[in-house]
Amino acid sequence: MGKINRLVAVKYGETFIHGAMAFRGGDPEVKIPISLIVYLIDTGERKILIDSGCETMPGYELSHFSSPADTLRKAGIDPGEISDVILTHAHHDHAEATRRFPNATVHIEERAYPDAKYFIPEEMKLEIFCDSKTVDGCLVIRMIGGHSAGSCIVEFDYRGRRYVVCGDECYVRTCLEEKIVTGCSCCPEKSLEFVNEYGSGEYVTLLAHDFEILTGQNGVLEL
Repeated sequence: MGKINRLVAVKYGETFIHGAMAFRGGDPEVKIPISLIVYLIDTGERKILIDSGCETMPGYELSHFSSPADTLRKAGIDPGEISDVILTHAHHDHAEATRRFPNATVHIEERAYPDAKYFIPEEMKLEIFCDSKTVDGCLVIRMIGGHSAGSCIVEFDYRGRRYVVCGDECYVRTCLEEKIVTGCSCCPEKSLEFVNEYGSGEYVTLLAHDFEILTGQNGVLEL
């Protein structure tokens, strides 16, 4: 059973979304800056990436951008050493770069797989699960399904605290702090359940688009 020795935010770019996308009732004319982040967890035996990120983002203006694999490599982490990629959901910006981690086993919820399969090379190892799964004995993948079909979060304990990587169940902390669902939700009821539970303050929440991480640059940040 693994124990988390290292938790790293891998920030590889910045862009903008509009307010109505960030949260329900937001202003579509307001541009909100977001980051592009994947998270690396090292258990000693395994190097686990939560989401693979993207290498292109059509329709979005990118800045401070470097592919996730290249960002890891510049920080001294070989993409070939990644043992597992957990895809929180099947959207392009979370799954496109999966092929850059060829030695990894990919974990994906069964309802997300039909869309995710286009990003997963046939030669890669694949683990499709239903509802929930534990990886290396220390990470629990839990299906929420608010943001998209089969969309998941990942929970784990680290340094005496309970963490959750939120995927895109929320884009900005306003969603958690004010219990507002995102403007991009296939099931608002499940999204509301998510923000009510995980915005309670019992968890350290890690967002895939947290603009406060390494603002104005890319790179890795030890958490």
